[in-house]
Amino acid sequence: MSEIIVNAVSREQGSSNEARRLRRAGKLPAVVYGGAKDSIAVTLEPRELLKILKSDSGQNTVFQVKIGDEGAAETVMVFDYQVDPIRHHLTHADLVRISMDKAIEVSVQLVFSGEPLGVKIDGGVLDQAMREVGVECLPTDIPESLEVDVSELEIGDSVRVVDIKLPPNVKVLIDEDTTLASVVPPVSEEDLEAPVEEVPFGEEVEPELVGEDEEGEADPDAKPEKEEGGDSE
Repeated sequence: MSEIIVNAVSREQGSSNEARRLRRAGKLPAVVYGGAKDSIAVTLEPRELLKILKSDSGQNTVFQVKIGDEGAAETVMVFDYQVDPIRHHLTHADLVRISMDKAIEVSVQLVFSGEPLGVKIDGGVLDQAMREVGVECLPTDIPESLEVDVSELEIGDSVRVVDIKLPPNVKVLIDEDTTLASVVPPVSEEDLEAPVEEVPFGEEVEPELVGEDEEGEADPDAKPEKEEGGDSE
């Protein structure tokens, strides 16, 4: 694993106005925390963090953040980040300290490989129930993705967590019987074109009245139900 170093500058934990000023200056406000140490407010070059987030390992990338010229580099990962919904620029990042000899929990993307037999031959559809799974491992063992072979699946078949070929020292955190993907039958044209029975606008459906016979006429022999709390005569 090649070492990635991101330079940062410490800053005072300021107001939202100060954060906006930093963003206008092309800087990214961030916080480094965790590891039984105090949190440190810093600023980063946003392009350096974008390069990490767009890499193959993405948010699971382990890298070094060096705070100031004299500061020691700390091993971190991106715990969370915010993006401006209009400009799509990074607006804030949370970096969490990690220890290389302690297992951590991360989410890893699933990559489904192969074309299922049920899709290729019978026209079925691959229904992907999950896109990623949580795993536990050392930072050096985090896989970029987990491959799931679906090429042998026929209609009605599914692939589960137990079917994943895990790298050494990687543990999946969900039940091994959890379905990851399945091949379902295709939707026929008849099903798509089947009319839906609707009540015409303005037409009311009359409720069935107690005491009516099959013809809809009132039954003269039907006895009215006794109202609770009423007086008997």
